Amino acid sequence: MVEFFKNLFENVGSKLKTLAVVYSVIGIVASVIGCIALFATELVGAGFLVLIFGPIFSVITSYGLYAYGELTENSNIIAKHLYRKKADDATADKKTQELLMEISAKLSQKEE
Repeated sequence: MVEFFKNLFENVGSKLKTLAVVYSVIGIVASVIGCIALFATELVGAGFLVLIFGPIFSVITSYGLYAYGELTENSNIIAKHLYRKKADDATADKKTQELLMEISAKLSQKEE
């Protein structure tokens, strides 16, 4: 059970993108079903409107969720790169400090 909740919030960006695609497909299918239902009740004009604008609306509204998932994925990638760069800088700073200590030790030996 704990493993389920642990995995629930990993890769949230890709899950949001998948949810956006599923939402869009469900909206398109619902629009087609709604169109057929309206045709059956002899509301042909409304059926055509649902058939045309339903899928368009479904896809357009899913763009926001998909874009948010993309932003989440990209911010995670940027954070990982920044963390690595910071770790590399810290390692470089430590090496630089060690070299400076060696140089200062050598200089102090020459002065004596």
